[in-house]
Amino acid sequence: MSFQWQVDDDIVERLLFGDDDSYDGDDVASPDEVSSEDSTPVQASTEMGPPKRKRTTQKQEITYLKAKQRELHDQLDELKQKMTLQAPASVWQVRAKDQKQAAQRATQENMALRSTIQDQLKAVRALERLLKKRPRIEMTPDATSEAWREWRLDTDPARRLHSMQAITDHVYEKLETEFIQHGVYDLEDGQSGLTVRTQQNVLWFDYMQCLTWDIPYTMAQTLMWSMSLMNPETDWSTTMKQSGEVLENWDELLKMVYVSARCNAIVRDQSFRTEGRWLFRLFVEADRTVFVSRSIIEDALHPHGHDEWRDNLFGWVVLTKCPSNPNKTLVRYLHETTAPMPPPTTQAEESIQGLAQGELTECILALMRGHMQDIQRAMATRAFDDVAAN
Repeated sequence: MSFQWQVDDDIVERLLFGDDDSYDGDDVASPDEVSSEDSTPVQASTEMGPPKRKRTTQKQEITYLKAKQRELHDQLDELKQKMTLQAPASVWQVRAKDQKQAAQRATQENMALRSTIQDQLKAVRALERLLKKRPRIEMTPDATSEAWREWRLDTDPARRLHSMQAITDHVYEKLETEFIQHGVYDLEDGQSGLTVRTQQNVLWFDYMQCLTWDIPYTMAQTLMWSMSLMNPETDWSTTMKQSGEVLENWDELLKMVYVSARCNAIVRDQSFRTEGRWLFRLFVEADRTVFVSRSIIEDALHPHGHDEWRDNLFGWVVLTKCPSNPNKTLVRYLHETTAPMPPPTTQAEESIQGLAQGELTECILALMRGHMQDIQRAMATRAFDDVAAN
């Protein structure tokens, strides 16, 4: 089984999150300011030809992103004003311990929220720049395209197992290249970043993060694999509700598992669901543990729902002992994804039009940022439960 892996990205926008708290509002242009290449009308399908998939146009997407920038800028201004109003009104308030602690908590929450909004703003501006440079980009890839043929499974048991091993071996072999190319090893504890890029005219989002878990390395290894097995269910955040089941399990033989997962994201009080077929595999090295994951785009034995959007992702999680504290675990994470692939049914396409203009992109950014936060919270909860049980 051969694979094609393009390393020559067309356009790349790289961002490091949490490194500053500045914003220049002059960069927010008016909704009508769109480059000429984005204003080219979409050609209508011929009378005899097949109906084309509905797409968000570049002009619609850029208009939405400009409006999003103004919205985020207003939120930042509001938070800064709240900071100035949090000063205590009198000396006795400063001396009151509970009042002081409350003020500190409010300040920390304000700063964290400002950092989150600032990071969103960076991502939105980077995406706008990329869209202006690349007309006719594939916002939602076509799952039926031959470009994705390597990520499909048939019904024959022997061929399925061979393909799954080949896929996970291939993703594992790409670890060093991807981590170096994206600068994952350069991230310090608590840092995260985002790469927005095009590859073969398809839009990709790559989210990376470095963080420390307050649990020993062996416990992190065990609990992370337990989560891959969907056992027990993870308590996800309000941003993303996920459910799943194990379809095929080679835990003892290969430390590999194949699962079905449904993610339900909430964007602007609207629900947007994707269905995935995720292949996980664990590789234990001398001084680290590597978890790799890949979406299966099409499975003849366990087909996707005919009206379900399909996710398309790669993932690497690397666990090592924390150099400064042997009772903690250092985690480096890279998640590469496109926007969800639409189902072939026209009805399903029409059902998502209200989310298609920009909000689909916003959904992807929110999911990537919240995914590792959910995993970290789940790991902490399970570690606590494990200690309590013993």
